[in-house]
Amino acid sequence: PPETRKEYVIKNPHNILYWINKDNLLDSRPSVGISDPQYKNWEAVFQNWVTTNGTGDTPDAPIKPTEFDDVHTIASSPIVTITAPVIQTTIGTTESLLITATATGIQSITKFELYANDQFIGTMDGSSLNYQFIPEDFGFIAGPITIKIVAVDSQFNRGNATVMISVK
Repeated sequence: PPETRKEYVIKNPHNILYWINKDNLLDSRPSVGISDPQYKNWEAVFQNWVTTNGTGDTPDAPIKPTEFDDVHTIASSPIVTITAPVIQTTIGTTESLLITATATGIQSITKFELYANDQFIGTMDGSSLNYQFIPEDFGFIAGPITIKIVAVDSQFNRGNATVMISVK
């Protein structure tokens, strides 16, 4: 999950020709420029500079994990049950709609995220959800709305459920 990712600077110092194709910048990638006739000249001087000056305070990156992640799997995702509204509920743009849901999973549920037509409308901590939604407050006018509820557990696994409603 994005919340658990860590980024590290990987020490791999080379001269600029190592990283770019000066004849086609859109084709730039590591080691693309080593075929350039000037690469060896530039690289020798650059590596001499790195040997003399070092790479500064850049810490060494840890060893990449090689184990299988058995915590963040589809089977570990929470199962969300929407108890209200029921499918095809119709409300007015200024009416309040109670959205309720529960979720179960291997890990404890820590929060719910709510979306209406993929627009974020709110979040609530806890293992059950009771949320008041007024379509007009989020700029919705008459038409269908897909309510999506995402449950997040203590290990950041996510599960979701949707229900369609109509606004008149």
